[in-house]
Amino acid sequence: DADFGGDVKDMKSTSGFVLAIEGENSFALLGWGSKKQKVISRSTTESEFVSLSSALFQEAIPMLEVWQKLIPNINLVIHEDNTACIAILHKGYSPKLRSLSKTHRINVASTCEAITNSSDITVKHISTDKQKGDIMTKGLSVQKWSAALTMLNIVFQRLPDLK
Repeated sequence: DADFGGDVKDMKSTSGFVLAIEGENSFALLGWGSKKQKVISRSTTESEFVSLSSALFQEAIPMLEVWQKLIPNINLVIHEDNTACIAILHKGYSPKLRSLSKTHRINVASTCEAITNSSDITVKHISTDKQKGDIMTKGLSVQKWSAALTMLNIVFQRLPDLK
């Protein structure tokens, strides 16, 4: 996930990701990250691509290669809440993004190529309120914290009073 121009001083976006092994009735958090992007994005879709590209190449693909040695039929499923980003991933380009900087064009091209050329990587749309990476990109309101922590299987239990 990514915010768009979330830093009010320099207008740079924040990338965030959550990497987990997930089954029908299981969830194991493997890694997560949050980092300010190095270049300014001009749209939400751009900032999403920067985030997706860095998480895919720096974290997800290397982790997938390790896990495939242990579990041969494991796949990588990318959950994306930006429908424009998903459409570009399926097409391989977007004429609306033709004015991107070289860095962003490389992110788009390499990400599209990696997903198109791999039968082990799929992209699924997920609603923003179900996006696990959201907690890594922006400050959440108090009302959203409980749901965000539950999605990540982070549970706090009250310890008994010691007397």
